[in-house]
Amino acid sequence: MELSVYGAYTNGVGIWLPCENINVLFYQSLIESKGAKYLCSFEGGKTSSSWKIGNVIYFNDTIFFFSLYAYEVWILENDSLKMHKVSYYSGGNCFVPDIVKVDNEAWVMPRSINDPIIIFNLMTWQSEKVDLKKQSDIDDEYFLTKSCVNKGEIFFATRICGKIYICRIDCKSRNVQYEKIPNIKFVYCLATHGGTVYVLALDNNGNAFLKQYNLSDMSEECSADLKNFDPIWKNGHAFYSWMVICKNNVIIVPCLTERILIYELDKCKEINIFLPEKAIYRSKDKWETYFCKVSLLGKYLYLYPSYGKYLLILNLINMEFEIQEIFCQEEEFWSKYAEKVNSSKGIIEETVHISILEYIGYIKNEMKKNSRDIESSAGRSIYNIVCK
Repeated sequence: MELSVYGAYTNGVGIWLPCENINVLFYQSLIESKGAKYLCSFEGGKTSSSWKIGNVIYFNDTIFFFSLYAYEVWILENDSLKMHKVSYYSGGNCFVPDIVKVDNEAWVMPRSINDPIIIFNLMTWQSEKVDLKKQSDIDDEYFLTKSCVNKGEIFFATRICGKIYICRIDCKSRNVQYEKIPNIKFVYCLATHGGTVYVLALDNNGNAFLKQYNLSDMSEECSADLKNFDPIWKNGHAFYSWMVICKNNVIIVPCLTERILIYELDKCKEINIFLPEKAIYRSKDKWETYFCKVSLLGKYLYLYPSYGKYLLILNLINMEFEIQEIFCQEEEFWSKYAEKVNSSKGIIEETVHISILEYIGYIKNEMKKNSRDIESSAGRSIYNIVCK
C-alpha cells in the first residue's frame, strides 16, 4: 500500500510518516529494506482534517507533529511511543502554513500578517503570541513566503504587489522589523547563509533573479540572472517554494516541476538536475508531484513528495539521486490497526472526512429514505435521525 504523506521527519536513519489520507503514523527504516511499520494514530482534533500534519520538529528525543489545519500538536515520546495532544492557541484562522524551530521554541508563522505568530515552548508546552507590525502599503497580507532562520533571527518576505518587504524577527527580544526592497514584483522564496539573505524573485520586467542582500543593512550585494528558471505559474501555484544553501551552492527545490535548479555561487553557473522518472507522479498526463517539505542533513537533501511512493534523497557531493520506496505491508497494517481500535489505545477512527454541509445533506437524504419530515433546523434534523 502506498502512503500519502504531507508532513514527515527523518534523522537520516529512519523516517516518520504521518499519512494524510488515513489517520496513521508510520515509521520506516532507511537502512533496512523493510516496509513502514504502524506506530499509532492521532487523537481526534477540532476538525476532521486537523491531524493532517504540516510540520514535524524533533527536540529532546521527542517528536512534535504540528497540525496544518488547527492550532494543535501531537507530541510523541520516542522511547515509549506515548502520544499527547496539546491545543496551544484558541484564536485566529485555522491554517498553519509554516513552522520553524529556534532553540527550544517552535515559531508558528501565520497565513496573514493580521494574525499573530504563536511561539510554542518545546520544553514546557506553553505558548505565547507576537503580533506582526503591518506596513500601511502592503496590499495583500496573505502572500507570505516560507520562513528561514539565521542565528536566532527569523526572516520571511511578502510575495507580490510590487511592494516587497523582508521581515526580520529577533527571537530573543521579540522585535519585528520590515525592510522594503525595490525593483521586485514577486518573491518565490528566500534563504539565509552567513551574513547574506538570498531572494529568488522576479523583477519588474518579469525576469527571474537570484538577489543577495547584506543582512546588516539589507543593501543589495549582487544579482544573478537565471536563464534556466521558468517564472511561469502552473495551475495557480508558484513553481518553486524552497531554497537551501549548502557550501557554495544555492539549491532551488521545485513544487510542481521536474527538475531542481542549482546555482554555483563561486562559478556563477546554473545546473539542472532532473528528477528520476520513476519518482515522478502523474495522473492523466498531468504533473501532480508536490514537495511539501525538504530537509538538509549533512551531505544529503531529503525531498518528501505528498503523492507517489518514493522518498528522494539528493547526494550533494555527486549531485545524484537515491530513491527510497515508501510502502507498508497491507495485511500487517490492518491487523495492527484493528488491534489498536479494539484495545482503544490512543486511537480514534476517522475514516470519512466531509464538511458540515455535506454531513447535513447526508442526514437529510437518510431522512427522505425513511419517509421522515425534514425540519428547517439542521440541528433538529440530526437530533431526530439519531434519537428517534
